[in-house]
Amino acid sequence: MEVFDNILTPKLFSRLEEIITSWRFPWFYNRTTFPDIEDENFFLRGWSHVALIEHENFQSPMYNDMETIIISALENANQDFKKIIRVRVNCNTASDKPYESAPHVDSHNPHKTALLYINDSDGPTNIYNELYDESLNIPVPDYYKHINLTLADSVLPKRNRLVCFNGLHLHSGVTPVKTARRMLININYI
Repeated sequence: MEVFDNILTPKLFSRLEEIITSWRFPWFYNRTTFPDIEDENFFLRGWSHVALIEHENFQSPMYNDMETIIISALENANQDFKKIIRVRVNCNTASDKPYESAPHVDSHNPHKTALLYINDSDGPTNIYNELYDESLNIPVPDYYKHINLTLADSVLPKRNRLVCFNGLHLHSGVTPVKTARRMLININYI
């Protein structure tokens, strides 16, 4: 795992922040990860915007505004990438206590994940030592229930911070309690 603070110039980051926090930016209310525990706890539902899904040939109109800024962040972090395969903007609002989403991977295929935090928040991202192993033939939503997870690192969201890691590491987000929202861009690339 690598952490890069102030990954974008103030001007580029302000532009990205302006795009995402604009009243024009479309947010959709849904589960954070998987239905099992999140159907039982409405605090684990949040707001998201899927900007790009490469394998479905889907690109939202908002992706055009964000693409060069996202590429700049990855290049500034010296990330070697051939293509971006998925971009999802997430927002969790404050809850009565910290709730952790289901540990998951964003794709079961080899990839890297980068999280670009939009604001300072008390809702950390937990990254586990364990990697998703497709050969065990356990679906991604249930995988974490069948292995013993050990925490590799916990990263607090910080405005203009980029965290990069092997995307096959199970990871999870925690809802904020002291801040109104936890906003980030989840970028998957190969």
